[in-house]
This record gives sequence, structure tokens and C-alpha cells, in this order.
Amino acid sequence: MSQKLRTRSFQVFCALIVGILGLSLGAIELHAQAPKPERVEEQLQPLGSGTGILALTGNLRWHTFYIPRSTGPEEESQTELQVEFRNIRMLSSHIGIGYRTFATVFMSGFFEGGGLGGVALGPVARYYPLKSSRWQPYLQGNLLAGYNLALSDALGINDVGGVRFRSGLRGGLGYKFSNAFGMFFELGPSWEYSESLELDSRAIQFNVGIELFRF
Repeated sequence: MSQKLRTRSFQVFCALIVGILGLSLGAIELHAQAPKPERVEEQLQPLGSGTGILALTGNLRWHTFYIPRSTGPEEESQTELQVEFRNIRMLSSHIGIGYRTFATVFMSGFFEGGGLGGVALGPVARYYPLKSSRWQPYLQGNLLAGYNLALSDALGINDVGGVRFRSGLRGGLGYKFSNAFGMFFELGPSWEYSESLELDSRAIQFNVGIELFRF
């Protein structure tokens, strides 16, 4: 049974990675094959009030959690694949608000075990300090409420399931290929809290994803 669980988790893990990479590469290839008008830089529209941003990202996260022992808390590590969707609407050329939701698959050790992780939903706020039509650096903050979030609950070793909370801060850089399609890169810390709002785990997260714009 344990071997079947590891095999199935490994297959799900690999399928999600291949699917996300395939979607990103396919979108880039379609954009590359499309005719490119002259002076594209001048035709790119900057973000403004009412602009919608839909984003899809999958990321691998390496993080630590703690197991209670008679000799004191023992630190362990885990790898987690997270697939995330965001919907953001710009209030101005610099500020946007919206929501994000995700689901996770986690692995312990070198494919020693794993399974489906948690789900979460919460608000997100993004700030663009520069008004740029192609390169778009930004700062993003978010709060999440979720069930069985995996920063602290690895393979059920810690009995901390149920509703949990997570906050995060990201520094990101977006690149627009056209007025409809772009990619982004993000890096930043996450903090997770128990139901009683007690901080008990943390992680550093790197995201790569695609964005669709609606002007």
C-alpha cells in the first residue's frame, strides 16, 4: 500500500510539472509564431485602472517544519509542488487587488512518500512602483486561510490539520510579450500560523508563471 501511494504521488507530481511547463512553453511558442508588427514597444499598453490580470503558476518549495520530541522540537524538511491561480484587477496604474487560490502536492525525502496537500484562498495586493509597458517590477503581499496547509503538516506527521493561516511577501518582475500575454518571476518569504494565530513555520518561495491581461 505504501509503495502504491509513493508511485501514485510521484506520477501526480510529475504530471503537474509537465503540464505547467507545457502550458508555458506552448504559449510562448504561439506568441513567437504570431506576426510581429513594427515598433511593438510603442503599441504595448501600460497597466491602468480596470486592467485585469489572470495568473497561473506552479512552483517547487523547500521548507522546514518541526516535530515534537521528548528531547525538544526536531526540525525536518519537505518538498512541495504548488499550483496557484490569481485574479487581480488594477485600481490605478500602480495598485491592484484581487484573490489567489492554490492546491498542493507534497513529497518527503527523495520520493519516500507523499500525497495531496492543502487548499487555500485569500486576498492579494500588488504594487507597481514604475509605470512601464514591457518590464513590470512589483511588490506583492497576501493573506491566506486554508485547510491542511503543508508548511507545517508534512505527511500527517504533525497533527496540525484543519484551518490554518499564511501570509507572504513577494518581490516580482513581469515581462509582457504582448498586450494579452506575459510571464513573471517572484521570490519571497512565507509565514504560517496555527488556528490560534501562533507562528510555527516559514519558507522561502520562488515562482515562475504566466499572466493574461484584459484591458
